[in-house]
Amino acid sequence: MIQVRFDDTTIQVTDEFVRSLKRVMVSVCKMMSAHEGSECWKWGRCTITNLSRSSGIQFEYGGNDTLPDDGLGKFAVVVTP
Repeated sequence: MIQVRFDDTTIQVTDEFVRSLKRVMVSVCKMMSAHEGSECWKWGRCTITNLSRSSGIQFEYGGNDTLPDDGLGKFAVVVTP
């Protein structure tokens, strides 16, 4: 189970939350790809730092040529301390 920070405590992230974040990324890529008609929207990463902050969830997107070589696939949720 993934654990994240909320203020000064640690909480467990549910599988449903992770699935929802991945669905958001897939949906954004489909929407933006249809809008732009480009290959720039093929993968997404969601980085969680601290859920109590407005910047605590950040998204990054890119094309196949910039897919991170981290073995996580096209859509992944990553937690950083």
